[in-house]
Parts: sequence; C-alpha cells; structure tokens
Amino acid sequence: MFRVSLLLAFVFAIITGAAWAIYGQPVRLVGEGADEIPVQSISFVTTDGTAVPVQEDGDDDDGAFILLFPGDAATGGRITLTTPDGERVIDVPPVGPGQDLIIDLDTGMAYPDDGRPGPSGDTSGPGAPSISFGYTDINLSDLPGSGFGTIVEGGGERALAETDDAVNITGGSLTLDVPLHDFFADRVFGHVTSASGRDAADGSISASGGDVAIAYQDFGPSNATGIFLGPAGLDTRINRDVDFFSLKGGFGWEYPLGDHGGRFLPVLFFDYARFETTTESWVTTPLYNDITQHTLQQVDQDYFAFGVGGTYVHPLAQWLFAGLGVSLFAFQSDAEFSSVQANVCGLCGSGNNFTSDISGSTDDSGFGGGVHVFLEAALNQQFSLFAKAALYEADGFRGLDTPISGNDLFIDNDPVDFGPSNSVRGRQIQFGARVRF
Repeated sequence: MFRVSLLLAFVFAIITGAAWAIYGQPVRLVGEGADEIPVQSISFVTTDGTAVPVQEDGDDDDGAFILLFPGDAATGGRITLTTPDGERVIDVPPVGPGQDLIIDLDTGMAYPDDGRPGPSGDTSGPGAPSISFGYTDINLSDLPGSGFGTIVEGGGERALAETDDAVNITGGSLTLDVPLHDFFADRVFGHVTSASGRDAADGSISASGGDVAIAYQDFGPSNATGIFLGPAGLDTRINRDVDFFSLKGGFGWEYPLGDHGGRFLPVLFFDYARFETTTESWVTTPLYNDITQHTLQQVDQDYFAFGVGGTYVHPLAQWLFAGLGVSLFAFQSDAEFSSVQANVCGLCGSGNNFTSDISGSTDDSGFGGGVHVFLEAALNQQFSLFAKAALYEADGFRGLDTPISGNDLFIDNDPVDFGPSNSVRGRQIQFGARVRF
C-alpha cells in the first residue's frame, strides 16, 4: 500500500488544523518521462485552494507518490509538475477509496486506475489518440426553390409545383484526433462527413380548372417563350437530390478554466464542403399526350472556409462531460450549373420540338458561424458515446431561377440562371462513439 511518516502527519495536522485523520492517496505517473520527475518538484492544490503535501512512495524514480489529504477522502484539484520543459498543470478528478490516481503525461489526462478518463470532447483537447464515428442528420433551410408548370391567373403567373425551402439529408461522419508533443498546438484533427437526401414536389390542375401553360427555360427556335394551353389541365412532378461532402481539419489547444475541472478548447480550422443538387421535373397535360416538358438541372457548389472556434467542456460527473462551443469562419465559394430541357409539342410544329442546354458559373465570398452543444459519456478508458447538436449559417448558397412565365423571357430576357445568393441555415444532429488508443 503506502507509508505515511508519523512526524509528517503530525506537522500536517497542526498546520491544517485537522485532527489525526489523514487520507493518503496513491498516485502513479505514466508516460514518457514519468520516472524522471522528482517528488520534490510536484505540488497539489485542491479545488478550494488548499495546498496538499506530497510524499514519496517507494523509490523516487518510479513515478509513484502519495498525496496527504486532511480527513478521510481525497478531493479533486490541480497538480503541478516541474519538468525539464517547464511546468505542467493537470486537472485531477476526485478519486474513490481504494483507487490509485493515474496521471498520464503523454495525454495530459488524470483518472482512477479502474475509472474512466475524461474524453477529449467534441474533437477538441489533447487527449489520447481517438477515432469517432457516427450517424449525422442535417436539415438545410432557407434554400432557393425551383418551380415548373405554369398557372395563368389574372394577377400573373405562378408555378404549379415548387420545391420546398428545406431539405433533410442523412449520412455518416468520421473523426481522427491525434495529440501533439513539442509542437505549437496540443493536437491535430481531421473530420469527414458525407450525407445525402431526396425530396419531391408535385402539382396538378384538372381540365377546365383554369388556364395553364408550359414555359421554356430559354427562347425556342422560333423565338417562342412557351406554350399556352388554356384550360387543358396540367400535371407537374419534381424530384430533388442533394449530396453533401465535407472535409475539415485543424489544430487545437487546451486550457484549464474554472475550479471544477472545466477546460477551454480553442481550435483553428479549415473546411472544404461540396453541395451537389440535382433537380429533375416532368410537365404533362392530360388532354394532349404529345405535349411534354422534361428538365434536368445540376448545381455544384464548393465552399473553402477558414475559421476559429472554441469549446468549453465541463465535467457533470466523473464519467459524463458536456460542452458548448462557437465557431466563426470566412469562405470563398464557387458554383456552376447545367440545365437541359427537352420540350415536345406534336401540335405545335417543329419549332416547338427542341432541347436547350444552358450552363453557367459564379463565385461568392462571405462569412458564417455556428454554435454547438454536446454530451459525452465515457464507458471506460477506451470507449465513449456522444451526442451533438449544432446550428450553422452561411451566405453564398446558390439556386436557379427558371422561367415560369413567358414574360420572364419576352419582357425581362432572363433565361434560366443563378438566382441571388441565399443565407442558408443548417441544423445538424450527430450520434456516435469514440474509441481511444
């Protein structure tokens, strides 16, 4: 077990005002250089600011020593180790009776010998190397919509069917987190996310239900802007597929914050994200089976972002951690589109049987930001479960303005093209597991 000097215990009891009750907490240093730190260079202060004596336990070069607490139990606090590279301050959790306290110099973590070490938290902090993986659910809102098919009304024209301004995509994520030693940062991390989703919209108006039309995305060969069908009825179907890929990486640091084992974890990161949106529509009329329109549109947008963030991690229990963080970033985006539209009208003649193919590109720059919260439960020293929720917003998201009225071409001369950039919001929920090595 351990040896406690009666003279040291007596002096300690007088200084602290304690009675003879003294609790000796065994401590073991592990990791590189653990056996090179003399006990005389180690100090410990409890969370309430009380200095606790440190005593050798066996040989001075075996990395083992004892903390002498007044009373009958150990408490949490901070231990300071003087090494050849300078002082290291490590937060120490409370340790239960009969447990040794392990302090890992390689990871900067302190935990009971049969307990659960604190997780590095939301891919932050220089803990043990880890891989985390899980399910991700992303909801994008304020998206630019796409409409097809035309209802002609007294006040103008409107789309018979239009995609929603939100879409939900799901997929997976993978994070690699590696501590660094003798480097300007405490850790380096990489994060990959891939998700996809589909939604649809449709509309229908029966014959004699109102005047309808089919608008072209560009002037036809005979300079026609569309086909007016009168009360012939119209059916429209739209499918939209969204694919998302993100590759994020950066450097992180760790700083103790507060008297209860909290940590502040700033990061410096870069992020590459790609959105691929495919929209396909079919417009038909029930009265004329030889009048159809089929449109296939593809928008690909690349984001290149650079930013900073910070997370505060707080231990709710010895094995349970919560965190709150924010991030700010600047971005450059590049977008390109293609839109292929096939129009068929057997009654209209060859001038209205044609396919138009239009493409274009644009770029934007701007700023974005986000906030996130997470909860992580360490089941043992190697394995933990986590849940995370995040909100993000960024400008520069592009969609297509497709003509739904002949006036869009005849008066405004606006074929299909990028519309104004939108400020899009993203809500992300993740569930997963972290494995430490």
